[in-house]
Amino acid sequence: MRGRVAWLRAATPEYSSEPYERLASALRASGEDSEAREVLLAKQRRRRETLTPAGRVWGWLQDVTVGYGYRPGRAAVWMGVLWALGAVYFSAHPAPPAADSGGYAPHWSPALYALDLLLPVIDLGQDNAWRVSGAGQWVASSLTLLGWMLATTAAAGASRLLRRGT
Repeated sequence: MRGRVAWLRAATPEYSSEPYERLASALRASGEDSEAREVLLAKQRRRRETLTPAGRVWGWLQDVTVGYGYRPGRAAVWMGVLWALGAVYFSAHPAPPAADSGGYAPHWSPALYALDLLLPVIDLGQDNAWRVSGAGQWVASSLTLLGWMLATTAAAGASRLLRRGT
């Protein structure tokens, strides 16, 4: 596979997506889906070279975290790492109950709190029960933002894997 991608790179001094798309289609038609995904990943990496510096940084982040959506399993690994880091942080910095909780607050669980922040659609009832402030507020916001980014990228990558024609 590396030989084919190297050949494409040498044959096209200027970036063009069409040769990569054609090779991926041919591979997919012959039942080599994982090789087709590798070609499409190489296409994205080659495209990244043509972008602005900010675009290259963003592309590099997408590549490292989820392989441009062609490796959605990486998102689960990153979610696990972020969950562990969040649980460790909130173990050392417990949050007080929210003032509007009406006197009720669930048992403080740093792992559940971090997981509730990371999972964008599922509500475990933790994030609204506690009030973080200072650096904890930044950590909570970062976990929420990264959770949304990883979840949507993983969902897009998974749907791409399910649709064999892409």
